[in-house]
Amino acid sequence: MQYILTIDVGSSSSKLALFDTQGKLVSLVRKSTSISATDSSLALREYDPHTWWNSTVEGIRELLAKTPIKASSITTIGLSGQIGTHILLDDKHQSLMSAISWQDGRAESEAQWLDATYPATELDQLLGMHPPQGNFLAHPSTSLAQKA
Repeated sequence: MQYILTIDVGSSSSKLALFDTQGKLVSLVRKSTSISATDSSLALREYDPHTWWNSTVEGIRELLAKTPIKASSITTIGLSGQIGTHILLDDKHQSLMSAISWQDGRAESEAQWLDATYPATELDQLLGMHPPQGNFLAHPSTSLAQKA
């Protein structure tokens, strides 16, 4: 028999599920994740990407341990995550810093500039999302833009 593994990495937990090919839920696991940095005065929302990875690996292991299903029977994997969350990688594919969540508000002035410069529909169509975090990271006050 073949199975489908689904992985949803969210802001508070990673949810992993196994389904049969008829769509019947076989098993479900939730693995907690947490914000690694938060500061309400800065609207700071960052996550450690390693926490997401580790919760996903642990969740897969737990799903397989609590069912008789072999990993080789999983023929499809569906992924879902937080839209607009950014992980900057260096040339060796290592994260340079915590992931900046879509919930992060530090790019407010950059977002205002984008809104004033481009009609929202034009910018969203051009880029596929509204990206103030990218402008925030490229600001001269951070050296991350040169490393990414």
